[in-house]
Amino acid sequence: MAIVEKTAGGVREPAPWLYDPARAVVRVLLRRFCGYRCTERDAIPETGPLFVVCAHEGMMDYLLSASAFPRRRLHYVCTQHFFRKPGLSPLLRLLGVIPKIQFAPDARCMSAMLRTLRNGGAICISPAGQTSMWSIGRLAKKSGATVVAARLNGSFFLRSRFCGTALNRGRIDAETEVLFRPEELKEHSEAAIAERIIAAIDYDVYAWQERTGASFRGKHRAKGYETIACICPKCGARYSYASKGDRLWCNACGNTGTVGADMHIHPEEGSVMPTTLRDWYRAQTEVMREAIAQPDFLLTAPSVVMLYDGRRYVPAGHGTLRMDREAISWEGEANGERRMFSIRHMRLLSMACDPGERLDIYFEEVGTVRFEPDEGKIVTLWKIAQELLHQQALPAPKKEENA
Repeated sequence: MAIVEKTAGGVREPAPWLYDPARAVVRVLLRRFCGYRCTERDAIPETGPLFVVCAHEGMMDYLLSASAFPRRRLHYVCTQHFFRKPGLSPLLRLLGVIPKIQFAPDARCMSAMLRTLRNGGAICISPAGQTSMWSIGRLAKKSGATVVAARLNGSFFLRSRFCGTALNRGRIDAETEVLFRPEELKEHSEAAIAERIIAAIDYDVYAWQERTGASFRGKHRAKGYETIACICPKCGARYSYASKGDRLWCNACGNTGTVGADMHIHPEEGSVMPTTLRDWYRAQTEVMREAIAQPDFLLTAPSVVMLYDGRRYVPAGHGTLRMDREAISWEGEANGERRMFSIRHMRLLSMACDPGERLDIYFEEVGTVRFEPDEGKIVTLWKIAQELLHQQALPAPKKEENA
């Protein structure tokens, strides 16, 4: 008997002997240590094409969403970067994961997803929340699948995408909701489908915490916050924050706060801080919105360039990253040659990143290139600025009415 079966479309089915036991173990651990519970607002079909859309809140999302669908094996879609990690690629293929070029058009990935759905499979995609989400409406309508939204309340607090290995222990509530049945997709335009999907997964985890009173225990609740909190709300200094344990402080003015068990930020006496990290991010977005409105807007950052050698990303040289109102570019020495990479904001949906460390940028002529800025803390503000410039460069969307 073959270890891994394939669908008629050529996409590997998740190996039952691996997927099912792993999911069962994860469900037990989540229930024991996180009080994990899953609420099904609607009955999820056990057979037939299933298209699951889940907001990407934390590093445990794949485990949490797999546990939320105990009667289906999900094909996850993830950036092809993970397929480049030694030893991980075979495991991902056994689990039926579909690779995608992040923040760039990927016809092969789209084709693989459609084949899987049309063969009765189940797809789970975690969009990053940028403009690329509008293609979801097109994919859903073409698939003829049951479309389901999954919300993983508490995932961000359990282990966020910027906290490294720090893990907090607390309540996790998963919730699934059927947004469209196959026959309903025919009645709506692609834009209307996308709007409903976006609204369904755009939830506020802090509002959920306030409503439920969920608390989280951990020794490093503030870890990584300094990579997101780039502008001090008290003195205006940039890239001045540091963290240790539950505390977060500005090295320029001493503005200090503590991340409590409620995962809200509690400023010390005389300090000024937003209540939540989301509020801090939104305030910084407004600062960058004003900055990019200036005709002479320009950001520069000396950076190491990392090129993929067929197995991993390796340092290739050093140069300068530049972002103006039209494009983002890098120029410098790479592998002993003078090189320049550039892409206009309209063509770049967003940039993959590890806050505080690196930016991955897709250039049409060479593919994905990795940059490690000399000052890693610039990453968050650069990502905010580029996404705003991309949105600004797009033509105004045309209003569509339901068919």
